[in-house]
Amino acid sequence: MVNILYLFVTLPIGGAEEHLLTVLKNIDQTTYHPIVCCIREKGEIGEEIEKMGFEVIAMMRKSKMWDIKIVTDILRIIRDRKIHLVHTHLYHANMYGRIASLIARKPVIATEHNIYPYYKMKRRVINWLLAKKTDRIIAVSEMVKKEVMARDWIKPSKVEVIYSGIDMTRFSSSLTRAEARQRLGIPMDCFLIGNVSRLIEQKGQIFLINAMSIVNDAIPGVKLVVVGAGPLEPYLKNEVSTRGLNQYVKFIGSRRDIPDVLKAMDVFVLPSLWEGLGIVLLEAMALSLPVIATPVGGVVEIVHHGINGLIVPPRNEIALAESIIELYKDDKKRKIFGERGLEMVREKFTSSNMVRHLESVYQSVTDFLRFQ
Repeated sequence: MVNILYLFVTLPIGGAEEHLLTVLKNIDQTTYHPIVCCIREKGEIGEEIEKMGFEVIAMMRKSKMWDIKIVTDILRIIRDRKIHLVHTHLYHANMYGRIASLIARKPVIATEHNIYPYYKMKRRVINWLLAKKTDRIIAVSEMVKKEVMARDWIKPSKVEVIYSGIDMTRFSSSLTRAEARQRLGIPMDCFLIGNVSRLIEQKGQIFLINAMSIVNDAIPGVKLVVVGAGPLEPYLKNEVSTRGLNQYVKFIGSRRDIPDVLKAMDVFVLPSLWEGLGIVLLEAMALSLPVIATPVGGVVEIVHHGINGLIVPPRNEIALAESIIELYKDDKKRKIFGERGLEMVREKFTSSNMVRHLESVYQSVTDFLRFQ
């Protein structure tokens, strides 16, 4: 049995955290024994993982500065839990986890989930140094791989692309469209636009809200439902109110019944300013929703303009509004995009594809070990 330590800073609701949840649900537990560790608190996804029966360790370290105690805590966990392999996610966990693994002389894998418009030189140097002793770096898309190689001066052979996958058994809904809308308080005759993501600058919800000022003049009874929470929530709600859009835009907070929420929508929109892959796009496609997105990061590896969705320039509410209106007027196109999106997810982005690929990487970096 291979004991794997998965290291995050914390596990709130988010794409990287959902990625871990999917891995844990599908990994071969006759071969691999996962243990999850959070540098800070567990977070909502961490608590969900714990309820599934996995051990989740919360170190409760709060310092935002370099803290050697975090390294010693991880080393203690590696020793006490007899960890064979460490798999880290996102910058700070990647840094601390790789340092601890090097000291403990354990194989280590680091996953890169995002592309960043701003990246400090100090972080680039740290990543470059740690990459020399990292067994494998996993990128969630080809665009993330290119970013990591260029940003941190890393050889192509060190980085492997493993696309995030969707658990198709989870991303289905037993609700009818009418039932899904009734739960949200949305009338059946409404054209419903949806967005699911954290309320942060990266996700670009402000441009979707701005687009609604145009859309509500062209589409009778249109509404936008925004699913998620984050630091920009007060600002976004104030912008909605200032623009007189309260009757058109509905914020419903974070939800764990995302498939049921998606079932109520007519079109899914993700106007991100940067993105590693955009797991939520795969989730929408798994529910046969037509999607509109921006050509940032790995999104272009999911959404193919005019084939399974529409691509609009980032920060362009006019183009965004025009694309929404285009799909409103063409229900045949919406149906075709939805069908093609679902087909692509089934072929390329399933959880089984992702986890089997990941397990092959685990095997390749642990083959030299002999476990009892």
